[in-house]
Amino acid sequence: MSKIQWEYNLVERPFCEQLQTMGWSWIEGDVDVAELTERENFREVLLKGRLAEALRRINLRDGQPWLDETRVERAIRDLERAAGHRLMEINQAATELLLKGAVAEGLPDWDNGRPQPIRYIDFEHPEKNDFLVVNQFKVELTSGRGHVIPDAVLFINGIPIVVAEFKSPGIENPMHEAINQLLRYSNQRRELFPTLYTDNEGVEKLFHTNQLLIASNFFEARAATIGAPPEAYLEWADTSPVPMSTVAEELGIISASEDLEEAKGELLAVGPEQTERVGTPLFFRQTEQRPEVLRGAQGAALQSQQVLTAGMLRPSHLLDLIRNFTVFQQVDGKTRKVVSRYQQFRAIQKATLRLQEGRTRSQGAERDERGGIIWHTQGSGKSLSMVFLVRKMRTLERLKRYKIVTVTDRTDLEGQLRETARLSGEAVRPTDKDRSTRESSTALTQRILSETTPDIVFAMLQKYQDVDRQAKSDEKIAMTIVRKEKKPGKDEPVVEKEVTFEESIRFEEFPVLNESDEILVLVDEAHRSHTRSLHRNLRRALPNAAIIGFTGTPILSKEKTETREIFGDFIDKYLLQDAELDGATVPILYEGRTADGLVKDAPSLDQLFEDMFRTYSEEELAVIKAKYGTAGDVLEAPLLIEQKAKDMLRHYVGVVLPEGYKAQVVATSRRAAIVYREKLLAARDELVGEIEAIPAATLALSDHGIEQLDQKTRFLVRAHPILPLIKTLDVAVVISGNHNDPESWWDWSNKEKQDEYTKRFKRKLAVERTEKTDPLALMVVNNMLLTGFDAPIEQVMYLDRKVVAHDLLQAIARVNRTYGRKKCGYVVDYIGVARHLYDALKDYDGEDIQGTLIDINVELPKLIDRRNRAVAIFTGRGISDLQTEVEACVDLLADLKIRAEFINKLRMFYETLNILEHRPEVPDDVFRDAKLLGFINKVAANLYRDPALNLLGVAEKVKALIDAHISARGVDPKIPPTTITDAEFEKVLQAQSGSRARAAQMQHAARYHIIGFSNQNPAFARKMSEKLEEILKRFKDDWDALERELMRLIEELRLGDRNDFPDLDPRVQVPFVRLILEACSEGRDLDDSQRKTAIATTLDMVEKIRQEVAKVGFWKNSDRRELLTKHIVRDLDDSGVCPLGKERDIAQRLVALAKENHENLIRT
Repeated sequence: MSKIQWEYNLVERPFCEQLQTMGWSWIEGDVDVAELTERENFREVLLKGRLAEALRRINLRDGQPWLDETRVERAIRDLERAAGHRLMEINQAATELLLKGAVAEGLPDWDNGRPQPIRYIDFEHPEKNDFLVVNQFKVELTSGRGHVIPDAVLFINGIPIVVAEFKSPGIENPMHEAINQLLRYSNQRRELFPTLYTDNEGVEKLFHTNQLLIASNFFEARAATIGAPPEAYLEWADTSPVPMSTVAEELGIISASEDLEEAKGELLAVGPEQTERVGTPLFFRQTEQRPEVLRGAQGAALQSQQVLTAGMLRPSHLLDLIRNFTVFQQVDGKTRKVVSRYQQFRAIQKATLRLQEGRTRSQGAERDERGGIIWHTQGSGKSLSMVFLVRKMRTLERLKRYKIVTVTDRTDLEGQLRETARLSGEAVRPTDKDRSTRESSTALTQRILSETTPDIVFAMLQKYQDVDRQAKSDEKIAMTIVRKEKKPGKDEPVVEKEVTFEESIRFEEFPVLNESDEILVLVDEAHRSHTRSLHRNLRRALPNAAIIGFTGTPILSKEKTETREIFGDFIDKYLLQDAELDGATVPILYEGRTADGLVKDAPSLDQLFEDMFRTYSEEELAVIKAKYGTAGDVLEAPLLIEQKAKDMLRHYVGVVLPEGYKAQVVATSRRAAIVYREKLLAARDELVGEIEAIPAATLALSDHGIEQLDQKTRFLVRAHPILPLIKTLDVAVVISGNHNDPESWWDWSNKEKQDEYTKRFKRKLAVERTEKTDPLALMVVNNMLLTGFDAPIEQVMYLDRKVVAHDLLQAIARVNRTYGRKKCGYVVDYIGVARHLYDALKDYDGEDIQGTLIDINVELPKLIDRRNRAVAIFTGRGISDLQTEVEACVDLLADLKIRAEFINKLRMFYETLNILEHRPEVPDDVFRDAKLLGFINKVAANLYRDPALNLLGVAEKVKALIDAHISARGVDPKIPPTTITDAEFEKVLQAQSGSRARAAQMQHAARYHIIGFSNQNPAFARKMSEKLEEILKRFKDDWDALERELMRLIEELRLGDRNDFPDLDPRVQVPFVRLILEACSEGRDLDDSQRKTAIATTLDMVEKIRQEVAKVGFWKNSDRRELLTKHIVRDLDDSGVCPLGKERDIAQRLVALAKENHENLIRT
């Protein structure tokens, strides 16, 4: 079996067969006859017969169908014409129709003739729906100039819900190709990559009702929704709530084959494909890295596609995902569709099961057994999980009457809950009507809680606090200590001062408000001590309520028992390491730059103190130094902030700015935050001046010359290309306000201004300030924006304030959100926070905090190891000196497997180099090898014309380093490989050392040239490609003969498609003639008369096509394209040269070919 056949036999067919085991029907698609896929033509996407039948079946009156043909047709039309202009708008409207249904005209003798709701899908009874998969589902393009054939489309009641695209695991970058195809089919490439794609190239109507997009090569399968960029496609790593044993039993009928084992072996040898996604695919993980359910014998035997299919596409699961686990969100002014991740789906299934089966106190339980803790790490969608739980409860008979009380300090959650309530016909309390009363917030909340209605109640934490009541003195404990303090000033004495710390040990107790056991309290950030105190009050106020706590950070070992007493046992865990492996978050790297020697270009702390307090005695200096670290006076000193600000800015410009990310600075106080902004802007201006002062001769130095410069000058030279962006870098401050604040602080504490700063900070970094871009690069804070603030574009947090325990774990998670090509987040420490972090981590259980923070210094051995592995690709195969044996290295990469292994190992080496490139500890020979390997890669890319060698996803600053070296060796990295039509091609050949090298150069150049015109003249491209392969096979080991024959082929390619049709225009007429002759001769031979007729008909059609496409706006006018297609169909039909029934398909191919040849056709 060929690797091309693997796509169907190893991926597509097993997918459909597995669906069959779970209750789906399967129809083999047909690309010629639309009726075989239950449609009248290939323009239709709904299976209207199935939909009409389902509408009658699931919408009953007294157990009998009541919808007549008119009402059914109207319901179908409502779905086809869902409101909206853009795909996302239409999809949102169509999804709401699927969830809520439509309205049909009622009957005179029923309910007083009122309009009646009708459902498209019966979510309550999955078995009453029709589940069908059709593979190779052909649909004509919206543009009318061709078609698409998704590998599988899944229908519920004849409505297309899922589109899947499969690729053979034997091709290069199969997942990239599958996802790219899905984006093309759904017309999303121009939305996501507007600079690369501008055409209307898909069939959007196929995706109006779409809920899932799936890309798979069997060993790796990923799902997303429309609008999702490639990096958002994630694996599904669980089959819950169906146990893995059931799935393994279902799949017992699908046995492994020799081809499957061969494909598996090849993938393991090649490694993960190049991608901008983070994380490690399930297939490439060690056993201990896989989710627990996939570690046992049954789980380990399942591949990614099988797990995803069982977890997401089981009929009941898919209906649940559509109904309860999909939301539309507003992000940066755009609507985004989000579907649950597997851990969220699993957790909510467990939670609702416990709510239904757990015993209450009235049923004999010592404490309520329905609650518990859901611990899902920061950045993995914890807030959405709360929304999914509420939606799920509202669809379950035993839970739909519950009053749900959400306790949080995040206002963004309220909007999501309101949308959930809207879908179920509810309102979130307190409503505007509730707020119109004159009650205090506490009284209002208590009144709502006391009501027996099944509301969704949103309560901010502070609303429960009654500020009018104070704790009694006997409810506090106090401790007094004596410490020495010294105020600035020579004459100020060192004094001893008593400081008393007080702590409340008892809190205000709420009255009993509601004794119903149909109440669920959802508590956000359940690990916090102040919320735990509130929870005790809620337990008193709502004594029989179930309580579920959500947390994104670990719970202290000593507090786990207490936390369990409040909430119950863990319902579900999704740890930081899980999220990083899944690619849901990026790893966080710690870099210590404290003042005791690690702050570059700055005096040590001792020197700073001497500068600041040079008139003080040694005893006085000792007291001041002792105060450093426990009080803020020294940390607020402008001189110290100035030095740290300079270092922060240079770190940012060297490490973060080249990749386009932003930074947050955490200052020790509000005053320090203000000073930091001033000093960062001054540091920016100073750096700009230094860069502008670089002599032209220095900028013109070769790569080797730049390497000889001192570290500071080398940094400035490398920063020069991004000078325009550095000049515009802006800094904002966000701090809490105080009525005594100076007027100059007001802009930084004003709520409206803060909202504007955070919006600007979240935009893409650029010189221009627009609705989508902004030069605001650094945000300075004190306490604000350390928790609950999500800005995925933030990559680095500079810490100059002590943050401990949970607050620290939450703060550093600001940088772990995925965004574009971000591979990691940085925490850069200027105050020794790590010491506090590592001390704090001792108080947690080991597995709970695994992977929380990675010290950047421990990455150095990994860098050396990855460098050695990349070099060993060549040294392990007999090449001892890469510097002098570049040609031998490139020859070795002719083997596709070796090339794939090289690409994978080089990419991993460059990823780690990107993290450590700015560190002085990196040995010079690592940079030397990085450049040398990059040069070998570039020469191979020029020879083999392999796009995989373009180092997709390599960080910009590493790419710049490599490109500089490549240029220094006489190769321009920005110039593509020399083509056979280039005047320089002969020189390239003559520069080769022998017949073998020249033959290799010609072989790959010819193949690249053929690919270049394959869209404009596909029939000729196939012919020449076959001829090339025949030459290679025939003269395999005779290099002189191979060189001679390849040169003849290249001469033929240079002439173009002239030989077979000397009287025709090779660019305008021949491509269409070849297409017609090829299409009309399928399965038969044309005689001379038929051949002449076919050519004459084609030439007439080409003239008609030329006239039409020359009209302004033709390709944007679907009516004109359809009219042209119909004219061509008629001409083909009249000529009689084409097989019966093929006319429209050939006409569409001709129109598509015309689009590819537009420029040639309109030339006079």
